[in-house]
Amino acid sequence: GKTRIARRLFGLTLEKDGSKVTDALLDAHYIDPGSSKLPKSFIESGGWMLVQFHPSYAYEDFVQGISASIDEGTKAPVFSVQDGIFLKACQLAEKTSKPFFLIIDEINRGDLSKVLGELIYGLEYRAQRITLRTGKGDMQSIRIPENLVVVGTMNTADRSIAHIDYAIRRRFSFVTISPDRQVVSSHM
Repeated sequence: GKTRIARRLFGLTLEKDGSKVTDALLDAHYIDPGSSKLPKSFIESGGWMLVQFHPSYAYEDFVQGISASIDEGTKAPVFSVQDGIFLKACQLAEKTSKPFFLIIDEINRGDLSKVLGELIYGLEYRAQRITLRTGKGDMQSIRIPENLVVVGTMNTADRSIAHIDYAIRRRFSFVTISPDRQVVSSHM
């Protein structure tokens, strides 16, 4: 499906190095957003992350937001600014010169204007710094790395694509992937 093809797009960057792309090789380059451990091949070959949008996905999840946790000593709530998956992807992309893919599965399921916020501007103007809404420390503003490739997948039969405004549409290239009727008919 769409997500498999998005993963294979990252695989095309590996083929340039002469590697035969297999699902196992792609899995070896996957970066878990919650892990601080990077694959050995990350610096030389890059990597990829995956996130799936849904209607309750928010800017605070994707970019950066205030999050509550419990202080173990006092058992009192502590509020701090936490980086979302997009900022983690930016930080990782800066550690390599190779392509780093952030695959957003079902990109049309989230309210993109709210989820992306100022990234709508930053995705197009990569050389310029953008100020973050809840910036902290070194992350008051960011410059989206040139090697960060954002790939979104969506089902065009889904009515939610009508809600994607022009400002967002023009920052992405669209590729239509139609079903292979021969494959489908061979299983009937």
